[in-house]
Amino acid sequence: MARRYFSTREIAGLDALPDADKARRFQRLWTLKESYLKAVGTGISGGLGSMTFHFEPGGIRFEREGDVEASRWQFREFTVDDEHLVAIACLDRESGTPVQVRLRDFPVRALSAPLSSGQE
Repeated sequence: MARRYFSTREIAGLDALPDADKARRFQRLWTLKESYLKAVGTGISGGLGSMTFHFEPGGIRFEREGDVEASRWQFREFTVDDEHLVAIACLDRESGTPVQVRLRDFPVRALSAPLSSGQE
C-alpha cells in the first residue's frame, strides 16, 4: 500500500527502517495524511501521494505539491494505545504561532444496543 499511496521520499524512509519499525511508521504517515486531507475537505481522494511528511527533531515538516501554504500547516500526533493514533492538522493563520492542543479524557460507556439509522 505504501508504494501506491506514499511519496517517493516516504517510501525510501520506510525502506530504510528495520522491519520491526515499518508498521508503526506506515500507521503514522497514513494518519497524518488523513488528518490533512480531512482538514482541507477532500478526504483520501485528495491525493495521498502528493504530500510528504518528514520526521525531524522538534517536529514534523510537511510538503505538498502545489500547496503554497504547506509550510504553515502544523501537525500533532497522539498515541491512544499501542494500536491507535490520532493526528490533528491545523493551518497556522498567524505565521509562527504554535498551535496548542489540549486533550481531555472522557468516559466511554458501552452501547447496550447497536446504533440505529435514525428510524425508531
